[in-house]
Amino acid sequence: MKFRYQKLPILGSEKERRYISRPLIPVYLKGKNRTPSPYYALLDSGADRIIFPHELGEVVGIEKIESGFLESTTGIANQSLDVYYHNLDIQVVGDTRELPVEVGFA
Repeated sequence: MKFRYQKLPILGSEKERRYISRPLIPVYLKGKNRTPSPYYALLDSGADRIIFPHELGEVVGIEKIESGFLESTTGIANQSLDVYYHNLDIQVVGDTRELPVEVGFA
């Protein structure tokens, strides 16, 4: 499967707007529910973990995000961040397979 990099604007005035390319891929997450539309995820081939926003966990039917496995990590600007992991399925748009993954919500 091949995906084109998405060009996204970076901060700056309209006149001086610059763009940066990111490897974003459309995916569905599935727990009790499936995301109603694809969610664009940043593909990071060097990442050890999958982390999504807390609100997305509620969309897929996780009633209490904090019921997952807790792992603290360090985020941007060296800030401590609690991440709660749950077992879900992920499906890349264009592929029929649903793959089991451990997904963190922060």
